[in-house]
Amino acid sequence: MIELIYSISGRRSITKAANVIASAIAVGLLVLLSGACQQFPGDCSDKDPQCDIFRLWYAAQSVTPVIVVGDSLGQIHVSYDGRSWQTIVVDSGFQLTDIIWQNDRFWLTSNNTIQPPRVFFSGDALTWNSTASGFTTGGRFSGIAFGNGRFVVTGIYLPSPQIYSSADGFTWSAVSDADLGTSDFDASPDANLLSFAGGQFIAGDVAAGIVFFSSDGLDWTVGLSSTSNPSQFSKTGDYFFWTDAGLLLAKTTLTGATPSAVSGPTGMRATDANNHGFGIAVGDASAIHTSEDGINWSFNRNPGGSVQMTTATVDDPRLMFAGGVGGVYYISTSGGETWEGPFTIPGAGNLRSAVTRPGFPFQ
Repeated sequence: MIELIYSISGRRSITKAANVIASAIAVGLLVLLSGACQQFPGDCSDKDPQCDIFRLWYAAQSVTPVIVVGDSLGQIHVSYDGRSWQTIVVDSGFQLTDIIWQNDRFWLTSNNTIQPPRVFFSGDALTWNSTASGFTTGGRFSGIAFGNGRFVVTGIYLPSPQIYSSADGFTWSAVSDADLGTSDFDASPDANLLSFAGGQFIAGDVAAGIVFFSSDGLDWTVGLSSTSNPSQFSKTGDYFFWTDAGLLLAKTTLTGATPSAVSGPTGMRATDANNHGFGIAVGDASAIHTSEDGINWSFNRNPGGSVQMTTATVDDPRLMFAGGVGGVYYISTSGGETWEGPFTIPGAGNLRSAVTRPGFPFQ
């Protein structure tokens, strides 16, 4: 239903309609269920039929999207409105290279070379724990992704190959695939080298300029080559799109010849896409470009800025985020049509990674 309204009414209308629908449903469910759910303990058995009511009640409260941003100082910043922020130190002094929301948890990687390396996780983005189960000594991580029932991380200085996988996010094992060779999945400050898009894990080898892809995170295929720094992979419509040393590239497949840069955007550093046919690319001079098909891109929706933008998240069209150097960021509450800012997250370093926990009804 959301996709239908989105296609008919446009991004601005869907954000307004979704807010009204979500609020009405939430209020109704809370009134109907609040009495019943007060009796339920926090740890509710899956076999208890009353848990279904509890989950509905919980979902009804989750109307508001949550933006979670990692920076170059090892800090996480959390906001429910894009204006006020809570800051938590997770891995002090190290860049938080990637963050995702999956299985009711946030999952986070950093470039800390602690032995063994760790994956951090949190249910609310405020209290964090970590796991090192299955990781061997040495290494730092450049990306984390989830798809087709599996978590995957990429890194550098790990025993070759430099990809690990996990079924649950807690216990990890090295991926052994000859096609990966001695790939270098190290991350420069503006590069996220691993994504799950279009049903594929996609990883960029920044040393050899090669794109690898896999449907299950275990069996990898050598894809595009002759690139420079392939990273920040997303997909909208029929097109995968990604950044490569400032260029924005797009192609319907991840094999064959490397495509030419798309027309328009330049100096691009980060991309993202949601499940409603919307893609974004951000970069130098605070530039923000959007697309509904991955190949045709808008004019710069944010002219006049001066900050290099290095991360973006657009999973909930009611609160989209693009941020960069010095903790500077912009937000959109119109489905990406217009942007507000610049704002600054107090005490933040360079913004390195970002994710949205979508609110109802965009989960």
